[in-house]
Amino acid sequence: MMMLSKPITTKSKKNSPPTPEPRTERGFSAAELLIVCAVVGILAAITVPNILAARDSSKERLAVARLASAAAAESTYRAALGKRTYGTLSDLNAATLAAVPLIPDRVDASGSTVPSGDWYMTMPAAPTQTQFFIKLVYDEAGTGRTKDHEYCVSEDQVIRRDARGACSRTSPAYEAK
Repeated sequence: MMMLSKPITTKSKKNSPPTPEPRTERGFSAAELLIVCAVVGILAAITVPNILAARDSSKERLAVARLASAAAAESTYRAALGKRTYGTLSDLNAATLAAVPLIPDRVDASGSTVPSGDWYMTMPAAPTQTQFFIKLVYDEAGTGRTKDHEYCVSEDQVIRRDARGACSRTSPAYEAK
């Protein structure tokens, strides 16, 4: 058997059109790129709202934990520091136990905490020897957006949740999910 060094080709006629050479370039067509962009857009439309909702939920849970800490700080203020009455938020911020403030939140001139994550604590009435009441209210800075609910706590240490402006000592207890 004899081996040929060159492949056998047939000569084309002079007047026949040249045959196109196979494409050697590699890449994506416009249709393929369009499909990929559509899939990425659909995935973003599905995931971004869930991510934002999870972020808002975690901020809210952190704020509720801060409210529970403030309620515990009230008990500490009265019992461990030997005070006769419960303290205001300013009192709790100024009082220290082992050189640490009872509540680390900054308190403004009105007696409310400076918002942290758009939630702030306020005391609608001055605390007494037997009672205190702290509300946790949402107010998104600069936008005026609010939520339809708020949280509150009193001397019974039960976190309560109710409609905005309606949270009281008789509101239903909050159950974290």
